[in-house]
Amino acid sequence: MIDFLITKMHDARFMTMFLAAIAASVTAYTLVMPLFAGEGLAKRMKAVASERERIRQRERDRLAKTEKVSLRQSPKQLVSRVVEDFNLTKWLAQEAARDKHYLYQGIAGRSFERRFQLAENVEVKGAQLENGLLHVDLERLVPEEKKPRRVAINGSESRVIEAKKAA
Repeated sequence: MIDFLITKMHDARFMTMFLAAIAASVTAYTLVMPLFAGEGLAKRMKAVASERERIRQRERDRLAKTEKVSLRQSPKQLVSRVVEDFNLTKWLAQEAARDKHYLYQGIAGRSFERRFQLAENVEVKGAQLENGLLHVDLERLVPEEKKPRRVAINGSESRVIEAKKAA
């Protein structure tokens, strides 16, 4: 019996048929298995949907209890909310706070001056002070000698070569 099995294992045609039969049975098992599994996937999907609804309802209830949060607030609303959240109104009401002339860690509340050196080809187009921030609009002017130019080449074939920007 053992000799018979050893001879069949060395027979290429038998081994091919044997492996093909195993592959066919595994394929059939893979296709039939979901039918035996039942409604497991549908049950799982329903469980996930009900959990999602519970989470949504919990978040709706939490948001209903607290104040509504807007993603876009005007700067004045934002500043008033920061003052409110950090209890700065109580701090500003104290006399010790009034005596100090510092806005934040070394930034003084008194007037100051700050100068900037601009490059020679930069021009100030305008400035705007908004919510304590200074916005300065600058424009870089490129002189004619630094702009790219076209040079025509005369010859048997007329070509135009564009020069690169001068460094």
